[in-house]
Amino acid sequence: MSELAAFKPSIIDVVVLVDAPRILYHYGPNKAKDDVKFSDYQQLGQNGEGVGYVYMATTWWDARGEGGSELNVFGKVGNKIHWRMRTLSMGGQADGMSAPGKPAKPVAYQVAIKQFVINNGAEYISTPVKKTDTIDSWNFDQNGNLVRQKINDVYWESEVTKAAAPGDEVVYHMPFHILCSDCSDNGDGGGDNGSGGGGGGGNNCGGYTHDPIIHTTQ
Repeated sequence: MSELAAFKPSIIDVVVLVDAPRILYHYGPNKAKDDVKFSDYQQLGQNGEGVGYVYMATTWWDARGEGGSELNVFGKVGNKIHWRMRTLSMGGQADGMSAPGKPAKPVAYQVAIKQFVINNGAEYISTPVKKTDTIDSWNFDQNGNLVRQKINDVYWESEVTKAAAPGDEVVYHMPFHILCSDCSDNGDGGGDNGSGGGGGGGNNCGGYTHDPIIHTTQ
C-alpha cells in the first residue's frame, strides 16, 4: 500500500469525449471554421459548461474520481497535461443529421481541438501546444492474431508552471470542430450556402466550445 500511495504521475492524461450527433441535433452546423474569431464558436450547454454534450475524464490521482463536462484537474509544478479528444461516434457509422423531410444518412463523426482560450490564470500553465507522435500499438488481424501497428497519437500538451493560492484556478475554453463526410446545413443555419461551416468541402460541421477548469497545487 505504501508503494501505491507514493505513486504521483507526472503526466496528467485527460480524455475528452464528444457526443457529436446530440450537439448537431440541438445546435446544428454553424459558420465557425479555421479562420473565424472565437466568438463564432457555439457554447455548449447552460452557461457554456457543456453538460450533456461533452464528457471529460482522467485518472483518480489527478481529479479524485471526478468526471463530467466540467473536469477539475489538479496539477503540481512540472506536471504536463495531455488532452486527447474523441467523438463517441468516431468510427463506422452514427446517426446522421438531415434536413426536414429527408432521411438521415449514416456518417462517421470526428472531432479536432482548434486551440485553447485561457480567460484567467494563464500564469499557471504554459500555452497548450498541439503534438503528434507515431507510437506502437496492437490490434487483432482477421485470424485473431495480435499484430503490431503504428498509429498517430494526437494530443495537446501544457506544463504546470506555477502553484496557485487556494481558490485560484485556470479557467479556459476548448474550441473544437466536428467533422463528418456530409455536414451540409442546406444553406440555412450556418450562413455558408450549405457547405456545412465552410470548411473542407462540407466536412466541417462547425465550431463548438465549453469551459473546464485547472487547479494547480504546491
